[in-house]
Amino acid sequence: MKKYKLKETKKNVTEFDAGLNLYAYKEENQNYLFFNNKIYPLRYTPMIFKKIDKVLYIKYSDGYCEKLVEDKFLPINNMKNIKYINFGKPYSVIFIYGDEYKKFFNLLDLETNKLLLKKDSLHWLYIEKDIIVTYDILGSFISRINTDTET
Repeated sequence: MKKYKLKETKKNVTEFDAGLNLYAYKEENQNYLFFNNKIYPLRYTPMIFKKIDKVLYIKYSDGYCEKLVEDKFLPINNMKNIKYINFGKPYSVIFIYGDEYKKFFNLLDLETNKLLLKKDSLHWLYIEKDIIVTYDILGSFISRINTDTET
């Protein structure tokens, strides 16, 4: 049997991603991110990390999203009510709670910080290259959405 030795212990870790070799922790009511051998102060407690190319995307527990680019934090859209985001390239699928907790879905262009669909979808979205599909998670229907990017 192989023996393992504990290298070090981190305390107050709130989130981590072993594949990206990063973790977030809390110290004296301040959140921090350890990434690329640097420590960055964070606004809130992070929930999701995703690295695409050289950009690290972060979603916080309050729904705010931002990206870390060349040691600078930049906001992703100004929506604070994002409940779910599937960071992807070229677009990310977002799930938003509107008034009276109605669910809406849209696609966010991470380069321009703009929503792709002119009207929010009431159903889940799936994207593969330029093909966008909306579907009901209960399986009652699936349909394709036409966009201006299609030829």
